[in-house]
Amino acid sequence: NKIDEWLAQGNSGAFQAFLMMDIDQFKKINDVYGHILGDEVLRRVGRLLREFFREGDLIGRIGGDEFVVLMKDIPSARRAMERAGQLSGEMKKIRIKGMEKELLTVSMGLAICPEHGRTYMELYRCADEALYTVKRNGRDGCAMY
Repeated sequence: NKIDEWLAQGNSGAFQAFLMMDIDQFKKINDVYGHILGDEVLRRVGRLLREFFREGDLIGRIGGDEFVVLMKDIPSARRAMERAGQLSGEMKKIRIKGMEKELLTVSMGLAICPEHGRTYMELYRCADEALYTVKRNGRDGCAMY
């Protein structure tokens, strides 16, 4: 709802970037290391997202290992892709006691408002399609719709 409210305001022609992400191989983490460590992974990823993005950006968990971020008022789609690449690098730095050998990676899809849509659902569909392109191509990356 907050994303739709923000998008409906129009925001003086600025770009908004909708980033959708899945933690790669999360089911394996739960199966091999257990749900307690799986939950710790989710907490650490959530903390990283809050620290990495700006205070006004909208961050949410929409499912098991799926998160979305609306980067408000970005200068360009290129800048959004740069931030996604930086986030990927930060994700790989996360270390969790009991699973130190695991490298956390994330698959991401990116859609830009207004180019790819003007509502949450329009941007979600586009970002989801881009995300699954990354998954089909080996995971651990970001694609723009």
